[in-house]
Amino acid sequence: MILLLSTAWAALVAGLIARAIVQFRGYRSLTAATVDDAPLVLLIVPARNESQNIGRCLSGLLAQDYSRSQLRVAVIDDHSQDDTAQIVRRFAAADERCRLIQGQPLPPGWTGKSFACWQGAASESASSEPDAGSGPASWLCFLDADTTPEPGLIAATIAHCRDERLDLLSVEPFQQLGTFWERMILPSGMLLLAFSQDLRRVNDPADPAAAANGQFLLFRRSAYEAIGGHAAVRTEICEDTALARRIKRRGLRMQLVGGENFISTRMYTGLRPLWEGLSKNLTETVGGPMRTLVLAAAGLLLGWAVPLIPAAAAIHLANAGGPASTLACVLAGCGSLALLGMQIGTLRHLRAAWWHALLLPIAYTVAAALACHAVWKRWRGCVAWKGRTYETAAPSAAGHPAAAK
Repeated sequence: MILLLSTAWAALVAGLIARAIVQFRGYRSLTAATVDDAPLVLLIVPARNESQNIGRCLSGLLAQDYSRSQLRVAVIDDHSQDDTAQIVRRFAAADERCRLIQGQPLPPGWTGKSFACWQGAASESASSEPDAGSGPASWLCFLDADTTPEPGLIAATIAHCRDERLDLLSVEPFQQLGTFWERMILPSGMLLLAFSQDLRRVNDPADPAAAANGQFLLFRRSAYEAIGGHAAVRTEICEDTALARRIKRRGLRMQLVGGENFISTRMYTGLRPLWEGLSKNLTETVGGPMRTLVLAAAGLLLGWAVPLIPAAAAIHLANAGGPASTLACVLAGCGSLALLGMQIGTLRHLRAAWWHALLLPIAYTVAAALACHAVWKRWRGCVAWKGRTYETAAPSAAGHPAAAK
């Protein structure tokens, strides 16, 4: 029996690692590029209580290696209670390409981020000066205020869109991990998603599967307007993936690529904001409440199998001995070491200490608890974020809220 269990464990881990490797090889990353005949790009940054981040974000955007006359930055202050607006005003006073838009009161039926993005996209034509050049921008780029862009970001993404004839490009930033809890939970969550989802389908134009990272979305303006923009997804908690779905349904082209050399972010600064932030949209990211619960259970079993199956094989060997028990120990140990190696590799990629992998069972337990909390919040009918509470109807099988306010 122990030999069968150890063999199954080793085979399961081998399959999971093979799946992750296949996905990694199919995952594209941005490469540096220059742009001739640069198109006009409007960079839209929704900001609510982002005084700790907005300065780094704007410094990066205004330092882009891109034609100065073809770049505009609009920051929408979504009723911040800190000094976000004052910081933006200082940047606007020093650089005419940057401007502050004071957000309007949030209407019923909208999430805050979607409404801020919509205001940024809609404001340009009214505020453009006749002598400013070419009128409204042909590309709209939405960035989160907690991102830090590198100088080559916009040139690389515009060149990629042109080369691939894309209507939407979403870029995955490099995830910076600061606190113990960030290093514990986020790498484990990334591995579970890599094991459970086929990211290659997202970049296949013939496949309806869609996903996007709302921290960086670059739209061809005509495509953004054709799908109705953020107004069409005003009720969605996970508006980025909803926009990507609309792009694909319209027969337009999109890609999700890695941008670790061009943009970085630190989304959360501790356990409480991490717990609240991931609970907000985890069910949509995974694909619905039931899939989220299955993934939570699988992660919990996977995490504790790492120490327990080799331990059981070792106890059996000590009591029974024999070649079968020895082989079981070898197989169980190889499976667990291989999974630990994947965890260490993920931590090293994220520039975190390798020893966090030794806490893998605890990390997966916390991740499973967070997933269950996300499902509970969604079935309860509300999620909280940035000081607002959004009421949602019970999720459909796909896991998307029917209404929010």
